[in-house]
Amino acid sequence: MELLLLLLIIFVFFPLFKVIFAVGKTAHTFKKAYDQQTKQYAKAKQEQTENAEKNGRKERLRSFFKRTSEDVEFEEIKTDRTAKQTSENRQTTSGNSSAKPGITDAHFEDV
Repeated sequence: MELLLLLLIIFVFFPLFKVIFAVGKTAHTFKKAYDQQTKQYAKAKQEQTENAEKNGRKERLRSFFKRTSEDVEFEEIKTDRTAKQTSENRQTTSGNSSAKPGITDAHFEDV
């Protein structure tokens, strides 16, 4: 009888406990991963809400300034490119200014 009980423990209960332990360990691993994903999602959602709140403030300020700003009338001045190029050529050939072609408002002389 003792031998039968010993064989029952070795061949039935021991493998059954191993399977139950492995299933429990796997379930614990999945639960831990799920909790980690939930925390990451909650953190990302909170950051998104904070960013939306910051951007919302900026948009409200922009819309406020757009509403309170004055409309300014302006006159568009069109210039002819060939006239501009010829005036630049005259400036560079005059000798007293060594302006580069990209700079039109800064005149300087070499000492």
